[in-house]
Amino acid sequence: MLITLASAKGAPGVSTTAIALAIHWPRPVVILEADLSGSSIIPGYLRGQIKHDRGVPRLTIAHNNGHLADELPTQTLPLDPRRPADGPLLIPGLFDAGTATAAKDLWGPLASHLASQKDHDTIVDLGRLDAVSDHRDAFIRLADLSLLASTSRLPDILATRHLVRRREAKTTEGARAFTNLRSLTIGPGKPYTAKEVAETVELRAVEPVGWDPKYASAFSDGVSRAPREYSKSEFSRSIDKLAADVSRQVRERELQLRPRKVRS
Repeated sequence: MLITLASAKGAPGVSTTAIALAIHWPRPVVILEADLSGSSIIPGYLRGQIKHDRGVPRLTIAHNNGHLADELPTQTLPLDPRRPADGPLLIPGLFDAGTATAAKDLWGPLASHLASQKDHDTIVDLGRLDAVSDHRDAFIRLADLSLLASTSRLPDILATRHLVRRREAKTTEGARAFTNLRSLTIGPGKPYTAKEVAETVELRAVEPVGWDPKYASAFSDGVSRAPREYSKSEFSRSIDKLAADVSRQVRERELQLRPRKVRS
């Protein structure tokens, strides 16, 4: 299963949600940082305590030398320090935005490889997505679901609607019925509901992420929180619901796309 998270504008909480979703994910999972602005997980969630010596930069070199598939298993590190053996894995992203151009030819082959994996799921943090075209479009095209994140503020909602309309401008009405794009509202009710956001951006919604800065900071900045206290928080409950809803909608879409048998 390949799931992407992206936004039309910066900083709606894409990386925080991607990390939390990976931590809550019920199956083996790898999170790939594919944000062109550079890695935020190592300096944020992992608080800079792990050396950034693997990930996308090394995979770029491996791809250029024709060894991407061989190198990929060596470029992960544990995402959850409490579960180094059986927890989610991280493929760290770019060092900074200045190295993004060097990786532009990596994204397509990497997306194809990760989409074909059967032993684990992959969550891709794309960060901000261009409205027209992007070197990382292969992740969107191959994803089982692509979540477009927005806050419930009108500027973010309208930017997301613009992105959706520009990207689906050349898509037929029939094809739109099978789209893998979904609306993800982060912080519903401030002021618009997740349903209102989804209707405005013209996409089906997934379960929203609750607005809970206290517990979201555990994933954005690595702030320590008591596990029992966190498990009862609105943020934790909303991430559990999101993980279950994403899995359910992926299964529904697989059935929708499955060829129907023709009766003789």
